Amino acid sequence: MASFFSNFVNTVNSAIDTYIKPSSDIFIVNKQTLKKIKLLAEGGFSQVYLTQDENQQYFVLKRIPCKLGKEQLRHAQREVQLQRLFQHKNIVPLKNAAIVKEEDGSKVVYMVMPYYKRGTLQDILEAYHASGQHFKERQIYRLFLDISQALSILHTHTGPGIPMTKGDERQQEEGQGVAWSHRDIKPGNILISDTGKPLLMDFGSAYPARVKITTKQEAAKHQDMVEEQSSMPYRSPELMQVKVDSELTEKTDIFSLGCSVFTMAYGGSPFETYINKQGGGSLALAVLNGQFSFPTTPTYSDDLKNLISWMLTVDPQDRPSIQQVITRLDSLLRVIKE
Repeated sequence: MASFFSNFVNTVNSAIDTYIKPSSDIFIVNKQTLKKIKLLAEGGFSQVYLTQDENQQYFVLKRIPCKLGKEQLRHAQREVQLQRLFQHKNIVPLKNAAIVKEEDGSKVVYMVMPYYKRGTLQDILEAYHASGQHFKERQIYRLFLDISQALSILHTHTGPGIPMTKGDERQQEEGQGVAWSHRDIKPGNILISDTGKPLLMDFGSAYPARVKITTKQEAAKHQDMVEEQSSMPYRSPELMQVKVDSELTEKTDIFSLGCSVFTMAYGGSPFETYINKQGGGSLALAVLNGQFSFPTTPTYSDDLKNLISWMLTVDPQDRPSIQQVITRLDSLLRVIKE
């Protein structure tokens, strides 16, 4: 275990005490020099760039400025640690990472990943449905079988956790020996490789699963967390409204997975589609009450609709596990025709 985490420390923290001043067009991540090509995306807490190394190879660089203090830095470090911890052929690999001190004394976390020119599943869905096309059932089952197998790495995890920050004496490692939930499964967090393989990404919202909520303070903490880190149209009922005397489990991801399957089939998330059809309403209430319906077009089988409805079960205790979803998808793939 020591060697596992020493590799992370060597990779991520080697530049922590070294001031590196890149030009506006150059990033230096450890000993890797990357030239900025263009900004791909920008959020409230990070920027994502297309870059190129000295061998003309393309990479995606995620830059997370941590100007708000230690808590923001810990969260960024945590994302890197989780990206290292969960490895699978259908999870985006982390190629390089570092913490760099800026001129003003603040820190920036850099994450370097492969570049996939096809973009995310969301990018493909928007182009596909805008042109009036729709996916075959077999394509939907195949893609989400791969993503489900990646997700099972989190849901069945029993190995090491990630190092706790200095001074936190609750336990040696966060999430040691327990399952994890991703908490932000959506088409925008599924990259498509150049060969068409789906890859799960973005572990900034991941959290140890099976959290018992016993106080109002714990409920408020998790409510604030998910509202900041997870996408509302794909959020499960138990995360939409975190209640005292409840338990949050990895089955939050199953609900989000069901929303994502619906979106791939019909072009929009189920509960947004429902309230738009109704002419308005509360997205949160629609999720909490399980209010959605299937569009009449495109036409899909009852097997697909039943799969989606099963994953969108409001009560998490009645919702399937990731292994049950994998088994169902595998069975559907075996019988469906091209």
